Amino acid sequence: MFTGIITDIGTVKSVTRGTGGEWGDTRMDVECAYDTDTIDIGASISHAGACMTVIEKGPGWYAFEVSDESLDKTTMGKWNAGTKINLERALTGADELGGHLVTGHVDGVGTLTARTEIAGSLKLDFTAPDHIVSGMAPKGSITGAVESLTVMEPAASTFR
Repeated sequence: MFTGIITDIGTVKSVTRGTGGEWGDTRMDVECAYDTDTIDIGASISHAGACMTVIEKGPGWYAFEVSDESLDKTTMGKWNAGTKINLERALTGADELGGHLVTGHVDGVGTLTARTEIAGSLKLDFTAPDHIVSGMAPKGSITGAVESLTVMEPAASTFR
């Protein structure tokens, strides 16, 4: 589980297609500011909102494998070496819940269509696939590139 609060901005170090794993998944290596001595193999880390499992690590970097399904449902299919990504480590029982509880399971990609500043806050308008918007509730939450957002007005294929 995650809060949707970004705790680091990592950099994709490398992307290697079909690296093995049981299904020939894509391997991504990520450079980060986290103390990787405190990251266990098998730990979950949110990458732009998508939960991925650490399979290898070294000083200042770690690796995960991502399936074609996740590449299709997220922005990860467009990542390459040098891409900056929002990161969040998984919650522990002692963590402050400063955002919303989010799972890191991504169902699709939306598009930002408008950004308006109102009294020091931002109103963001998005389009998204109908199957995502239809399940939204006013004042519910959604995760966008890791940050958690509060839904103001869900409507057909759009939300604020």
